[in-house]
Amino acid sequence: MSMVAAARAVALACLLLVPGMQQALASEGDDVVLRDPDFGVVADGAIGLQRRVHMYQWHRDGDGYRLEWNDTVVDSSGFVPGHENPATIPLHARVWLAPGHEAGQGEWVPLRPDFSALPGNLSATFQPEGDGLGSAANPASPEPGDLRITWHALHASDAGGAQPIRGSYAWLVLGGLAASLVFGIALLRRRRS
Repeated sequence: MSMVAAARAVALACLLLVPGMQQALASEGDDVVLRDPDFGVVADGAIGLQRRVHMYQWHRDGDGYRLEWNDTVVDSSGFVPGHENPATIPLHARVWLAPGHEAGQGEWVPLRPDFSALPGNLSATFQPEGDGLGSAANPASPEPGDLRITWHALHASDAGGAQPIRGSYAWLVLGGLAASLVFGIALLRRRRS
C-alpha cells in the first residue's frame, strides 16, 4: 500500500470517530427517514439502508498476484514483498433497518445518493465514482488500500410498493465482523451440503 493510500485510510478512520456522527435515523413529521450518519446518504421511503464497502487488494492468482475489489480483508502475510494489503478496512459496511423490519422483507436496490450533501471533511478523501464514492486519487488506476462505497435501499415487497415508515424508530448496525461471521456460516453450511 502506498503512503498516500495509508494516509487516506488513517485520516478516514479518524474522521469517522468524530463525536455526534452516530445518529442513523431522522424523523420528518411522522415519517422515519433512514440515514447514513457518516456520509449524509438518505433512503426516503425505504425500510432499510445498506452501506457496502470494498477495498482494492492483492489476491493470489496461480503463480502470481492480481488486484481486485473485495469486501473483506485479504490476508497477505504470506505474499511476496510488494504485495502487502492493509490489515483492516478502515470503514465498515453497515445496515440500518426501520423498527419491526428485517433485511429479508424486501428487495435491496442500488441507491444513487446526492453527493452534494457529502460532509466537507469527507469530500477531501472521497469523490463520486460510478454509483458511489471512491478514495482513489485516479479512479481509473486505483492503488491497494483504496476504498469504493455504494449504498442500497431496502423496499418492502408488498404489491402496493414501498410505503413510508411511520412511528417511533430504532436502528441496527451490522459491522464488518458481524457480517463476515454471518456470511462465513452460510458458506460453511453450503459446503457441507
